[in-house]
Amino acid sequence: MDTMSSLRVLAVAMLGTVVAGCGAAEDDKAGRSDAVGVSEELLTNWQGYTFFTANNYSAPVCFRGDGSAVNRATVRNAIEKSWGAVTRINFSGWGECPTSVPSTTIPVYLSVSNSNPQAWEAYGYPGVGGRLTGVPGPAQIFIRLHSSDINALPWIAVHEMGHALGFAHEHTRSSTPSACIQEQHGADCATDADCLTDDDEVCDPHASSGNPLKPWRCAIPDVVMDYSLPFLTRYDAESVMNYCRTNQAAPLTFWDIYGAQLIYGRRIDAIRPLISSYSPWRGDHFAGFSAPTSFDYAPVYGEGWIYTVSAPGTVPLDLYWHAGRGDNMVVATQSSRQAAQGAGYTFAGTVGYVYPTQQPGTVPFKLYWSAAREDNFTTASAAGAQAAAAAGYSFVRDEAFIFADIPYDMLTYYYSSARTERLHTRTGSATAAAADLAGYTNYGFDGFTLRHNVQGTTAFRQFWSNDRQEHYLTGTAWGAQNASSSGYSEIGNEGFVFDTQVTGTSPFRSFWSSGNLDNVTSRAYDFFWDGYTSLGNEGYMYSWF
Repeated sequence: MDTMSSLRVLAVAMLGTVVAGCGAAEDDKAGRSDAVGVSEELLTNWQGYTFFTANNYSAPVCFRGDGSAVNRATVRNAIEKSWGAVTRINFSGWGECPTSVPSTTIPVYLSVSNSNPQAWEAYGYPGVGGRLTGVPGPAQIFIRLHSSDINALPWIAVHEMGHALGFAHEHTRSSTPSACIQEQHGADCATDADCLTDDDEVCDPHASSGNPLKPWRCAIPDVVMDYSLPFLTRYDAESVMNYCRTNQAAPLTFWDIYGAQLIYGRRIDAIRPLISSYSPWRGDHFAGFSAPTSFDYAPVYGEGWIYTVSAPGTVPLDLYWHAGRGDNMVVATQSSRQAAQGAGYTFAGTVGYVYPTQQPGTVPFKLYWSAAREDNFTTASAAGAQAAAAAGYSFVRDEAFIFADIPYDMLTYYYSSARTERLHTRTGSATAAAADLAGYTNYGFDGFTLRHNVQGTTAFRQFWSNDRQEHYLTGTAWGAQNASSSGYSEIGNEGFVFDTQVTGTSPFRSFWSSGNLDNVTSRAYDFFWDGYTSLGNEGYMYSWF
């Protein structure tokens, strides 16, 4: 058994190809030194595996076992707030499993009881239709907990759903640090007899018989890794799929999100993760949404999130290229743009849009320069900045400001037939938990809000009327005044929305039913058909999938 209780999993790694980056020119810059951050072994895939993209991004889920509505809602909210919020996977169903579960449905076998062992168990099996050799059937999840471990249920559910979607244990890679290996398998892992404590870990066919990593990985017969496919993400010590992460309850990491989006697409296309990649052949760092496919570029740092369309107060992040130096450079300031043009760089395209001044939730995107390497390197990560200093790069300026973490939350639409009330709240929020307890039905996503009060946004405020037993969500001063004058109390903030319409956005609209005494604010739904009348627009936000 593993050191982290008895969590065991039959795992599959990720499939896909690295998407070409924009603007990287094809001229070479041979003979350069190592990267400021050298890329490690990156994530690849299993042969013969089919992802849920083959099911039109649909992943129906059902439950067996524990009939607790609260525990089932905990599992659902944790999964939708994580994998569901950042990818185009559409989880649906969430009811009781039928006698015969379809091969494309993920059954969750859930047991939370005082009679269960203190050491919890959880298994995740991947695959649409069980197409992986050695996997006993289609994708499925098993979770058995003692009641005293109930607080672990959300992150266990996220980890196991990661396996069901096809993501492997992060610590089963040859680039895994020795400290993590010893934590999981002991310091004396040197022979097959010593190390084959699990029968389901990843096999590394490139390890020699005397390599202590080989027995740790070699256990699944007839399944080998396909090293001919491009790598996707670097080793991530804090991945939700890594037993060695320091905080098991932490949310998805940058690389969790980036890798999942490579396979399953993005829920929000207007805001994307920005990475730095490096070509040891050129000695060049490149900032973009993906690593260029030529010249052996590979991801080295997850930098943050930026807009793909112009937002209020943002400026273009432009890519420039110098053929003689073999150097890509991204600029957002006029000083850098003039310096690039003066040094013979040519404009190659616009990567995205960034803030020229500090905004809530943003960090500096710092420009560094190495005269010895003739390389511009722009980074927002602490690791990138430390590596730049260690390699002799000089700090030039704060080029822009970008979001440090994923900057949005999805909204979930709830309905209570008992109260004839419709509610929109952030997925997985305290209000969502209260709605689950009150017997509201969860109808899935209905738009999203920003987490930070950046330029051009206003708070999306949640009000509650105890007399009417209903909520009202508004982003306007008029709406807040109307709520207060009608006896509503403000109970929270559901995020931030743009206060005027900008390119690529559409409105959140509020509706009122005098018959039901119910307000509803929606991004996707039109409630005229149910006897509601429109009150107006409450704010604006980008499209979502």
